[in-house]
Amino acid sequence: MVSRASAEAIAAVEAVGGTIQTRFYNRFAIRRIKNGLMDPIYSRLSLPPSSDSAEREPRQKYPFRLPDPASRKELEFYRDPAHRGYLSYQLREGEGPSLFWKTPGFGSVKKDATAKEQKKKSATENRVW
Repeated sequence: MVSRASAEAIAAVEAVGGTIQTRFYNRFAIRRIKNGLMDPIYSRLSLPPSSDSAEREPRQKYPFRLPDPASRKELEFYRDPAHRGYLSYQLREGEGPSLFWKTPGFGSVKKDATAKEQKKKSATENRVW
């Protein structure tokens, strides 16, 4: 569990059989983790929905939970499966981590001309003068 990792570092760790997951940490959280007031890995909100309640019980001993990213740039980083982000489970099949750009194929298709535009066009074509 790391805050950030390069593509080369991820490849090196996975080549020897390890796994990497990136997790959001800030200075405040690191200070609380060092003092034993926060779980260094889990927060109640970052658990996938499939997690059972038996996993949650040992984590209740910490009085504070880890913060989640607040900016769009940080959210997109931790939603990206290429960065092994802890929020990547939220993505649907074929969906990108971006919160700003729509994923191709998931939006509505813009039609060439609406019915109102076609009616207006046919009315102008029927004019005599």
